[in-house]
Amino acid sequence: MDADEFFYAPGGDLRAALAEYDRPDIGGVAVNYVTDLSNYHPLNARISSVVRPARGLRFEIPHYPVYKPGFHAVTENFERVDGAIAPRTSVARLRMNHYWTKSEEECKAKFERGRSDQAGTRKWPDDFLRRERALNEVVDVEILRWLPELRAAMGVTGPPLEELVAAAETRWPPAPRPLLVTA
Repeated sequence: MDADEFFYAPGGDLRAALAEYDRPDIGGVAVNYVTDLSNYHPLNARISSVVRPARGLRFEIPHYPVYKPGFHAVTENFERVDGAIAPRTSVARLRMNHYWTKSEEECKAKFERGRSDQAGTRKWPDDFLRRERALNEVVDVEILRWLPELRAAMGVTGPPLEELVAAAETRWPPAPRPLLVTA
């Protein structure tokens, strides 16, 4: 998991949700990023992996490991996944919010540094615009329900939740479909 990714269970208890995948053949769980579930896009079908270390061999790509013989990854719906792209997306039980950039300026600097997992740089603004359209089409405020508890634990304050939701919906107008995915 990257520092710009936030993994959680929309139902509440992440440990309880992960316990469902404690089976002899499951080496890890492939978790989708939040997306418009009605519009499959390969960028949104990419996964991050929650891996049992004793069942994995190594990571050849950043978000999907090579598993030891006899083990494999599954989606939150127990569908087998063999690679870093899920055959379809689902975020009802497990969810990865990926805040891949803070701003256009930060993204330009990130692109100039090059890729972390392969040689070469990304084209500005083509890659930025492609990712912006594919990854930021859906407003998802589900994770904000955990903000009061997080703020209390950290001893910090901030804008009210309603203000944050309004700001998000101003930046990205709500999609015609429901924004929150429930189990």
